[in-house]
Amino acid sequence: MWRVRLSLEPCDSCGVSGDGRGWPYEPVDGRSAPPPSAPPVEADPLPVQLAEAPAVSRRAVVLLAIGGALALILSSLAIGDWWVRNAELRSLLGRVERAERAQLPAVLGIGPLLRLCQQEAAAEELCDTVSIRLGAERTLPQLRQTGDQVAATRLTNFHSGLRTFRDRYVDHNLAWRDWMETLSRDPTAGDFKVPEALATTFVRASAAADGALTPLPLHDNGRRVDDIFESVR
Repeated sequence: MWRVRLSLEPCDSCGVSGDGRGWPYEPVDGRSAPPPSAPPVEADPLPVQLAEAPAVSRRAVVLLAIGGALALILSSLAIGDWWVRNAELRSLLGRVERAERAQLPAVLGIGPLLRLCQQEAAAEELCDTVSIRLGAERTLPQLRQTGDQVAATRLTNFHSGLRTFRDRYVDHNLAWRDWMETLSRDPTAGDFKVPEALATTFVRASAAADGALTPLPLHDNGRRVDDIFESVR
């Protein structure tokens, strides 16, 4: 039988490494060496920062919303007012056109008689004052009726341009009525001449009609104004 002899004597050459550590690399004196320290982690000297979106305050959002709503309301009101102005002008022009047609009997019937009386003032038999008086009497009712319709045209209070046009044309109609009333009483009044008031009031009504037109007029209002006042354009 084999016997193993254990020796307790130290062995200077057994299991000792050159750096004074035993197997497996333990200090001979029993004290454990501290683990090697890891190299420190260096912080980024210039950290990259993401740009933050500018903050929008609640007050700014509310103000923008209110401004947008007001702009929408004002634009809607402007378009609505433009449409109403064109509708009112269309109605007014229709009445003015009827009042102009009411003058035709006087223009076509009385006008030539007046010119004849002016040319042949010495020859009374060629000046038909009776026909002049009768023509004036026949013209008056239509002039009064159509002129009153123009005067009664209802317009929005703040549509000053339309109201001015209406009033200026009423002045023209009144000038015609005054003349016909004069001829119906005395056909020789005024030396058979057309009163100057007819021309001056018509010119003023023409200028007022241009002022009543809106940008981009509807209902062919621009052409109708030109047709009515063509003689003074």
